[in-house]
Amino acid sequence: MITKLVKEIFGLYNDIAKLIFLLTKRGGVKLAKNSGDNHRHGAVCNRSQAYNPKNDSWVKRDSKTGRVMDVKLGGNPFKGVTKEK
Repeated sequence: MITKLVKEIFGLYNDIAKLIFLLTKRGGVKLAKNSGDNHRHGAVCNRSQAYNPKNDSWVKRDSKTGRVMDVKLGGNPFKGVTKEK
């Protein structure tokens, strides 16, 4: 029973991976990609970040829902995430 469930999960995972591959190859979905030269081509979709000067942190938000996803302490912003104005 467990092996059958594991096989079904891996089958679904493979189907999703194939779908993502086909969509990205044909230009259906644009993904941010790392270049290998310590920078990213394109911004991460559906996310933005804002600086909070009260506690010296960067807050990453989901652009669709407005919910806070993550907080990064220290002075450096998240890589590849659009900054809010």
